Amino acid sequence: MSSVSSFSRQSEPAVAISILIAVRNEAAHLAKTLDAIEAANGAMLEVLIIDGQSSDDTVAIAKRFTDRLPQWRIVDNPRKLSAAGWNIGLAEARAPIVMLLSGHALVQTGYFDAMLSSLTPDRTGVGTRAVPVGEDARSELIALAFSSRLGNGGASFMTDSVAGGPVESIAFGCYWREPLLAIGGFDENIVRGQDWDLNLRLRSAGHILWYEPGMEIRYTTRATYRALWRRQYLAGLWKDYIHKKSGKPFLMRHWVPAVFVACMIGPLVIAPIWPAASLISLGGGVAHFAAAFRQGQKLGLSWRNALPFWWALWIIHSAYGLGIWAGKLRAAWRTIVRSISGRNSQN
Repeated sequence: MSSVSSFSRQSEPAVAISILIAVRNEAAHLAKTLDAIEAANGAMLEVLIIDGQSSDDTVAIAKRFTDRLPQWRIVDNPRKLSAAGWNIGLAEARAPIVMLLSGHALVQTGYFDAMLSSLTPDRTGVGTRAVPVGEDARSELIALAFSSRLGNGGASFMTDSVAGGPVESIAFGCYWREPLLAIGGFDENIVRGQDWDLNLRLRSAGHILWYEPGMEIRYTTRATYRALWRRQYLAGLWKDYIHKKSGKPFLMRHWVPAVFVACMIGPLVIAPIWPAASLISLGGGVAHFAAAFRQGQKLGLSWRNALPFWWALWIIHSAYGLGIWAGKLRAAWRTIVRSISGRNSQN
């Protein structure tokens, strides 16, 4: 059960940055995250651990830090979702600058100083390279798949080849607090992709998001293929909602997995009346494996790891693509229901 620590804004000293960590059932990783923050001079910063009704030892682990670090607090998040937690953090934060973290992020020594020096008045948010890491052989391959260009599609916040400058989005960003409040904070309807939506709305409002090279932030990736599938499916599912709301088109790297899934499933649907169509799906599968194998060779993977590496990439692409189509079908269904309801109300 979560607890809320009491505090007095008037009695506490001013802080330069508030670190907002939205967590739920992160007992497996939270201690490492908080240790890394403390080691990076985070003890002198305000740290809000915003707990979404955890049922494991998340709060107990957090209390080991908040009991001895006066600037660190546990805050309750009754809605459980990360977006709601970060909004609570934005309202509670005392600093003019906020940094958004998860319970499995690992900051480097000097990270906060680097972000603060890069966050100039004309830049609303600053981020750097996000590097997934694993904790065992399987999750290390999942992390490697995510960090490869074939896995992330060249996302600016996941590649080391991007020079410093304006970018479309940042991960684990450091922001001026007021612009986030001005656009309404996070959309609490979104289960996955809240940060992408926030960054999209910031850029639409004319704000600059900046990529700072030379630093990185690590985060523990999904440990199982099932968790990876769920993560990717939800990410794809919410993309349609996010982009329809903003009026902005999908990026090419978002469409590619959706087209891939359509090319794999579509021919199988018509195969009963045109058997040769199944060869298109077979060819797509072979091409995907060949591309994954080639990517694995570039990364120096052994033959033994080629198949699980391909499987991780297959899940990354197929789950995301299915999620995109599911999101579009969900939106279409809701439009039909609203149309029928509107007609019935007029009769």
